[in-house]
Amino acid sequence: MNFEQAVDWMTTLATTPGWWAYASQRAQEMERDELYAGLRDAVRERVRASGYRPPRSELGEWWEIRPAPLPVVRRRW
Repeated sequence: MNFEQAVDWMTTLATTPGWWAYASQRAQEMERDELYAGLRDAVRERVRASGYRPPRSELGEWWEIRPAPLPVVRRRW
């Protein structure tokens, strides 16, 4: 897959509902290879040009957010 094909594919994934986080992480992984240097910037520009905006629930790195600890319940005797 050449650079332009990768940009097309990652843009398609990024603009598909439910695939934003995967596309973001995969583009970051692919960019480690010098063949795909600048992939994230190219995909970002195409997504902006398309006018797509992912839902708020897909923004950020939600998989790294830890839930708040449960409160400690103390019993009174």
